[in-house]
Amino acid sequence: MDESYGKQSAEGSETRRLGSITFIGAGSLAWSLVSGLLTRGTVAAEDVRVCNRSSDERLARFAGLGARTGRVKAELVPGAAVVLLAIKPQDAVTAVTEV
Repeated sequence: MDESYGKQSAEGSETRRLGSITFIGAGSLAWSLVSGLLTRGTVAAEDVRVCNRSSDERLARFAGLGARTGRVKAELVPGAAVVLLAIKPQDAVTAVTEV
């Protein structure tokens, strides 16, 4: 976990960092969550990983934010403090099995 979690910033506000977070899925849900986390400074862009099975366009969008992207889940999950499934429920069993 990031050492800055729970520490006071110079301005007096508390900084909270999650550490690395992997999103399995690169759709609207993942985009909203990543955007919010980055805007609030809860996670650094270089600590965000996003995996998507089929859309290079979606992955490019996240890469533009500074996130690490890819298609192979097993390469993006190790070392993550948090893994979030941002996929359709019917795809969950397959996604978890692949990891």
